[in-house]
Amino acid sequence: MKEHKNKIVSEIKYSNGTIYYGEIKRTKNGVEVPHGKGTLKLETGDEIKAIWKEGFYWKEMKTIQ
Repeated sequence: MKEHKNKIVSEIKYSNGTIYYGEIKRTKNGVEVPHGKGTLKLETGDEIKAIWKEGFYWKEMKTIQ
C-alpha cells in the first residue's frame, strides 16, 4: 500500500479472481474499497480503467482488451 498526495494506492484481490489496483478508501468498518482512479482486471483478462466512487464504477477512462 502506498500513500500518494493524501491518497492511498493499493491492490484488492477478490475471490472470483478479479484484481483492482488503484486509489482506495477505507470504510467506517475498515474495509478497503475502490475510490478514485484505478484499474479493474477481470478474470477474463480484460481491464477497465475508470474512476470509482465508494467501491462502485463511476466513469470509464479507458478499456484495454
